[in-house]
Amino acid sequence: MALVVNNSFLGFQSQGNSSFNGYDSQDLFLENLKNKPDDWYYKDKEITYSFNNLGHRSKNIEDVDLDNYILFTGCSHTAGVGLELDKTYAQIVAKKLKCDYYNLAVAGSGLDTMMHNLSIWLHTIKKQPKYIILQWPNTSRFLSYEKGAFHPHGLWEKDPNILNFILAADTTNNSNAKLELAKLYVSTIPNVTTININYNNNDDILFEMYDLARDELHFGIESNRILADLILEKISVNTKFV
Repeated sequence: MALVVNNSFLGFQSQGNSSFNGYDSQDLFLENLKNKPDDWYYKDKEITYSFNNLGHRSKNIEDVDLDNYILFTGCSHTAGVGLELDKTYAQIVAKKLKCDYYNLAVAGSGLDTMMHNLSIWLHTIKKQPKYIILQWPNTSRFLSYEKGAFHPHGLWEKDPNILNFILAADTTNNSNAKLELAKLYVSTIPNVTTININYNNNDDILFEMYDLARDELHFGIESNRILADLILEKISVNTKFV
């Protein structure tokens, strides 16, 4: 799916509500349904994708309590593809901490998309979040630009030119360079606690797959619940030493 620029942020062009989105497509749902038992959770479960005026699966910025909020960013795993909104780890964490939140995550994001949106947020939103939760995407992902839109690319592609580009970036350590620059940027964010998920550091939290979302590709309800608990535990430990 193409990404467009809205108020300098990258987000989806389609806004409003839909029952399916991206890889969580109706065709895939119907195909998966053929092999599922009658009591499959998602058989009759309605999932609503609601995108705001920036193309994010979040409320509009002007509706967020910017005096008491958490900022989440990442890829489809943080956007909650295949999940009801209240089953996503972002909403669980915010609710437990009695905070509002904004979700910058965009499905298909690489480091370029994630760091661009984070940078725009920190430069344009004057009030800082209480926490920034970063779910680091696969470093092989990248954006291209054509006909007025940005296009995410990654290992899901079949185009040999794109796969060769990814291979070249990996073998020349270009992917590592992107990650190190992103880490350096995040380390300079003042006066806010950052928590890293799926990030190559002993202090980081791993987003592990215990179950699957509706599309059978993304992290499921239990996986998100466990991740939320790990984030809350880390926040609790950090708070004790403040």
